[in-house]
Amino acid sequence: MAEVHRITQLLRERASKNLPAQSTLTALQEEELADQLFNVFESIWTSTTYNEEDETTLDNNTSDNEIDDCKDDSDERSDDPDYKEDDEKPVFESFTMSYMTRALDYYHEINPKTGKRSHSWKSIQYKFRRITHQSYMARFRDYVEQKGIKKQKIDILADHVYNNFERARDLLCPVHDMDLKRKGIRESRSMSFHNFVASDTWLLNFKHKYNICSRKIIKVVTKRELINEDDIRSSAEEFINEVKLLLPYYNEDFVLNTDQSGFELEIPPTRTLSYRGEKTTLATVRSINATTHSYTIQPIISMSGKLVGPVFLCLKESSGRMSANIRANLPQVQNVIVTCSASGKLTTSLVEYWRDNCLIPSLHSRKTLLLSDSWSGQSGSKAFNFEFPFQVSNVKFQQNGLP
Repeated sequence: MAEVHRITQLLRERASKNLPAQSTLTALQEEELADQLFNVFESIWTSTTYNEEDETTLDNNTSDNEIDDCKDDSDERSDDPDYKEDDEKPVFESFTMSYMTRALDYYHEINPKTGKRSHSWKSIQYKFRRITHQSYMARFRDYVEQKGIKKQKIDILADHVYNNFERARDLLCPVHDMDLKRKGIRESRSMSFHNFVASDTWLLNFKHKYNICSRKIIKVVTKRELINEDDIRSSAEEFINEVKLLLPYYNEDFVLNTDQSGFELEIPPTRTLSYRGEKTTLATVRSINATTHSYTIQPIISMSGKLVGPVFLCLKESSGRMSANIRANLPQVQNVIVTCSASGKLTTSLVEYWRDNCLIPSLHSRKTLLLSDSWSGQSGSKAFNFEFPFQVSNVKFQQNGLP
């Protein structure tokens, strides 16, 4: 216990030397103070480890004396355009690069006569109201030297990646997650943003920010169709204007329009939510055969809204021929003519078959205008250059020949 007596003796000597001799404390207060001091002493005496805390400012380039010697121009008018009265606790990420640069330039401005800084800290706070502590300047200096804070760099990088994404989609190029990550890494290198990681979290936030999601491609087009989009529009408008000039010369019942429409027997889903890591993801359909088969129909409709003649139906059969079993199960109807092809689409010979069995029997001796799209198999007028087997000579064929 010799150490304890030595410590208490030193404390008594120091207290008698530095503290006033008279005290206004009562006996009870003195007893409470003694208990508190004993608890502190006991805690220190029985402790095995210590934590040392030291508070320092980030601005190590300016001493207190230097600030005191600066010119006091606190009466200057505040011209901080970004200041708002409710900006009591600004966040560093809310400062723009230009704001931080202006603040640093003002902070480091040197008076040529004295060689010291021209503005006091009080003046800086008055001019830039959002800067509430001197440590901000050191943080600003680091951000400017690093060419922006991390959040600003991420925002700029995301804008570059999105601009690249927009260009790709304008050209109808498919874009995948890996493409976005790869572009993000390339942009980060050009920005000297070396600690950037194109993580799944970054990608998720990027797609959420720009409203990007995975979509199924429901139609494919060639580059020729994309490049010639203006020519296609011009050709369509030209066709419409040409037909409008012809319509007054024909009865609505004898202005006929025919077009092909393709149908899938069953369209199975291409995506589903399931368990992560499973080797095979399965889904049920009504018929596997229906997922690989389709059919094409080609009706004839008049301008008056009437269905003209029988509907032409082309089934898809891999052999290109209908088996006896299929023929036996086909319903016998008068207003549908059924045939087949290997692709389920109409070839030139099938268009001629449609012409001979659907179109010609439906024509009359009245003047008739036939409008048709330029599908493969019926493009050009080859399938429609024929002699009628009966007296019909007033048929005009008008085809929409889009490029």
